[in-house]
Amino acid sequence: MPWTPAELAVADELTLTDDEVAQLLGRSERAVRVKRWRRADPVRAEAYAKEYYQQNRDRILRQAVLYDRTHRQQIRQAARLVDAAQRGQATRHGEKYEQWEDELILTGELPPRELAARMGRTMTSVRQRRRKLRERQDGR
Repeated sequence: MPWTPAELAVADELTLTDDEVAQLLGRSERAVRVKRWRRADPVRAEAYAKEYYQQNRDRILRQAVLYDRTHRQQIRQAARLVDAAQRGQATRHGEKYEQWEDELILTGELPPRELAARMGRTMTSVRQRRRKLRERQDGR
């Protein structure tokens, strides 16, 4: 969590110990100690950060890739759950689109979620239909 200007002012108060500042701000003593060190000697802190990154680059990049993969999997899982719930509510699932539905989709006035609810379709179905209709209009 980023430090606010008020928190930085308290951290810069040299009459308080790291422990006292940590208790006042609700942060760890280590976080306060590191923040004070970085603010007191920013050139040295920047050099240390660069050196640390160079020494640990491979590990940092592996963790980033793993986090990214895990995050994408979580997003996909959530999307699958939403789609499954919408399929259960879709009353016209699998039926052909009618002319009035195509016209409503092409106006672009309503978001796919609202269109899906009005037409008894899934949001994914409405998005795919909008894409297909626009491609037809563009002559692709």
